[in-house]
Amino acid sequence: MMLDIHGSGLGAEIHGIDPANPTGIDAEELRDAIYRHKLVVLKDFNPTPEQFLAFGRHLGEVRKYYEPIYHHPEYPEIFVSSNDQSAGGVPKTGAFWHIDYQFMPEPFAFTMTLPLAVPGTDRGTYFVDLTQAWAQVPEELKQRVRGTRSVNSPRRYVKIRPSDVYRPIGEVLLEIEEVTPPQYWPTALKHPVTGEEYLYICEAFTESIYRPDPADALPNSPEGRGTGKGEPLEPDVLTELLHISGQSADIDPETHPLVHTQHFGVGDALLWDNRVLTHRAKHGSTPGTVTTHRLTMVDGHPTPGLPA
Repeated sequence: MMLDIHGSGLGAEIHGIDPANPTGIDAEELRDAIYRHKLVVLKDFNPTPEQFLAFGRHLGEVRKYYEPIYHHPEYPEIFVSSNDQSAGGVPKTGAFWHIDYQFMPEPFAFTMTLPLAVPGTDRGTYFVDLTQAWAQVPEELKQRVRGTRSVNSPRRYVKIRPSDVYRPIGEVLLEIEEVTPPQYWPTALKHPVTGEEYLYICEAFTESIYRPDPADALPNSPEGRGTGKGEPLEPDVLTELLHISGQSADIDPETHPLVHTQHFGVGDALLWDNRVLTHRAKHGSTPGTVTTHRLTMVDGHPTPGLPA
């Protein structure tokens, strides 16, 4: 079936997808819609967990999150965020600007979330298109950033697990370093499908920026991911890039011109291009049960592509 797409920019809606028939749509057409619009909302989708997983597998190769405490009890590929402990998962996730899995050797191409319980009407997700953010960077600063790498780690936002209680904090930190060592991504990239240039940093995981030694200045690949060796840039470079892209802690996301606020209802699935969108949760003011399922996929195109 042809996709029924409404909208011409970020946050386009797609209507009429049958969750019981995931192969009834052209996966390539849907992927193209995600690359083009960067964020699409599947309105009134309402799949079961089994259908949700099948749809994700139709779109790309589903990757399971590395921390089991987030896994759905029956479908471990599904990441669960919930303040209802009977639903599994972890409460209050994503309340900071981040790119899913930026701190791992293979970041995700697509993220798909499905809200199952949403109290009130003021919850949602904030998004920033990092292609637009890069376009706002002054040319002089772009020249300073080109050819650099950023250091990315989850250390600041790793949640303490029940099994971590009473463990020495040094032991916990050492485990974080062993399981998720820092990743050294080019600071500016080109999308492997669209060719668009974008800024590849986020407030949560990007710790610093450096200019690599010439021997280390290779495209990211299994053979040349970078080592972190080189000349550090001044901290204010990262601070300025985060400010330009709307990710500074002192910026109100409701008023920043680059921030897109996406509200949704129960059963609406959000699908986005995880390479170029940084996002954070918009936690609402109405108390009640909040439960969201998430899938993350790769699309067969090398990530992150070639350095800009």
